[in-house]
Parts: sequence; structure tokens; C-alpha cells
Amino acid sequence: MATFRLVQRLFAQIERLMSVNNSATITAELLEAARESLVISV
Repeated sequence: MATFRLVQRLFAQIERLMSVNNSATITAELLEAARESLVISV
């Protein structure tokens, strides 16, 4: 379940970044920015 929640958070972040950047496509740079912005506690 934790992996599923992480994927949900990643896609939510991608959606936010796409909205802020007025983008209609997911690019490698956008995906990397979304991944880097997630706070993952171990």
C-alpha cells in the first residue's frame, strides 16, 4: 500500500507542476522535478 500512496502523491505533484507551468505533457524534466519535491520519510 505504501508504494501505491507514493505513486498517488507523485501524480498529484506532477499535476500541480503541469498546472503551474501551463503544460499539457509530462516531460522528463517535469517528472524529475516532481520526484525531487516529494518528501519521503524512511
